[in-house]
Parts: sequence; structure tokens; C-alpha cells
Amino acid sequence: MRKGEGIRRVSVGALLLALMLVAAVGVSIGLILAPDNTPVSLSPAARAEDLHVSKQDFDDRRNVELGVATLSKRPVTTTAVGTVTRFECEPGSTLSSGTASFFVDDRPVLTLATQRPLWRNLDFDTEGDDVASLQAELRRLGKDVPDHGYFDWVTWNAYREIVEASGGKTDYGALSRADILWIATPDAVVETCDAQVGSALAPDQVVATLPVALRSVQIKNPPVDVAPGERVLAVDGVQLPIDDEGRITSTDALAELITTPTYTNYVSSEGESVMSGIYSLAEPISVIPVPPSAIYGWADGQGCIIADGQAVPVDVVGSQLGRSFITVEAGADPSTVRTVPDEETPCR
Repeated sequence: MRKGEGIRRVSVGALLLALMLVAAVGVSIGLILAPDNTPVSLSPAARAEDLHVSKQDFDDRRNVELGVATLSKRPVTTTAVGTVTRFECEPGSTLSSGTASFFVDDRPVLTLATQRPLWRNLDFDTEGDDVASLQAELRRLGKDVPDHGYFDWVTWNAYREIVEASGGKTDYGALSRADILWIATPDAVVETCDAQVGSALAPDQVVATLPVALRSVQIKNPPVDVAPGERVLAVDGVQLPIDDEGRITSTDALAELITTPTYTNYVSSEGESVMSGIYSLAEPISVIPVPPSAIYGWADGQGCIIADGQAVPVDVVGSQLGRSFITVEAGADPSTVRTVPDEETPCR
């Protein structure tokens, strides 16, 4: 072997060895700097520590989609017979319960909204759901009347006061259908005025026509596991009472709802747009946010925590962004909570 060949072989071997050393160092540095991709479920358990906590208000708000039930166009009819002597009506105007804008033979016909139509004449001791509906509307109009469903003197007198305030009179102890212009909601926007001043009326003649109207609203797919308590639905900032079934049927609440931009957009889109609202507690409750790991013995919405070194019973009322919201017994005001209890001491 010639001398130059030996030198070249040694140089090549040295070069390969140097490259291997550089690669090994690079891999080591990469392992040191690379992020830890160990799954959370395989990571070591969180270290137990005492977390400082404080109470905060919680209204358990949920975004919900609403289903809408509407009434088709409806005629407003009268059983009065005579000549129309006055009718304050034009398309877009409003018929308001407790007022009179329609006069027959100079006698005012009172517009009245009741949940059930007033389908018969009433006199003392008449009983039924229609009477109860009348009493409910009289109360809404500010009268102090009972809700027993009997047409008694108190009910008649409240009705008389409203009639006389509109310039009319009523027979003692009686309510005649001919003196009532019935509508389903406290305020009804008129689409067309069908009776003309000077025209003669036949029984059950159409006086005006009302456009499509809102009958009820219901939450689609109501959320589960909501915090207990009375709830409300907010649409465009308007808070509306809602029942346990997630429905709004109150005429007052529906009358407020139809004034919102959301409902206006829904109507103008002919039902194509989505109606939504915020479903929340009517009154916020005081809760303590804690890590879920702080709760042990969890069952049926109840559990325990270690608070200020003591086992304390709690109710779990909600969760959000990785935190559980708990309530404690009245008077309890923990300042620290053990994030990972090392002992599951019974608390109940």
C-alpha cells in the first residue's frame, strides 16, 4: 500500500466518525428541546395543592333556537246589528283591549282580549273558562277581580267601569256579546278595515282582518342538566317569562316579543331565518368555580370537596371552560379548595 492511499483512508474514516458524532449530538439536543407529546391521560397525576377560591354570580345562560307557532289571518267579527257610526281604523293601526274604536248606532263596542273567546252572553252566576279568561283580562287592565270563574258583581262592576270609561253603558249584571269586539291578544295590528262608516251590519259580520300573528314560542331541543330555578328567555335584551316546558304562551310576553328585531326579521324572511335567544336563570345564584378534580364522591349532582382542610358537601350546578360550578351550604364561605384530594373523607 502506498503512503498516500493510507493517508486518504484514515482521513475518510475520521470524517465518517466526526459526522456520526455530530448526528448523535443533534438527536440528543432534539430530544431535549422537542415538546412533550405524552397524552394527558398518561401524564402523571396533577400535584395536590390548595387553590384560593371565591364566589361569583352564575346565571347558567344557554343559547337556544326557538320554534314559532303562528295564527293565520283572522277576521274580527261582531254580533252587533245596526249602522256603523264611527270606526277609527286604517291598515297598520292597532286594536287595543279595553278601548273602543268601533261604534254601532253611536254605542261603543268594547275591544277585549281574552285567552278563550267570549262565546256567549254573561250574567250573574254564569260560570266557565270564558268567565275566568274575562277575569284575567280585567286584572291585566288593572281591576281587582277574583279568579274563580264566576261572573259575580265584582267582575261585572269592573267590566262596567271599563265600558263607561269608553263612553258606553251596560245593563246591570250582564255582558252582551254584541257589546264586545273580541281579539286574541291585548294589541292587534289591523291588516284591513272591512266595515265602513254608514254601512248596515249583519250578525257575525267581519269588521277588520288581522295579519298572521304569533301564538306561541318554544325552545327547540331544550338543554339538559340546567341549574334549578325559575328561568327566563332573553331576545334582543327583552326578558320574557318561560314555563318549565320551555314555552312562551303569555299574551303579554308574546306582545313584547313581536316588537324585537329578531322577530321582525323572522317575519320578513317568511320563516326562513332562525329565531334564537338566551335561556338563563331569572336570578343569578352564587357559585364557586373549582377544577373538576377537586370534587369526589360525585353522584346525582352532589359531591364533596376538601375546603380549608375540611370535607364539605356541595351541589354541582353547572360547568364551563373546564371548571365545575358548585354551591355550598348557607353560611359556608371556603377560601381554599384542595385541587386533588389525597383522601376521600366522607362529607355527608
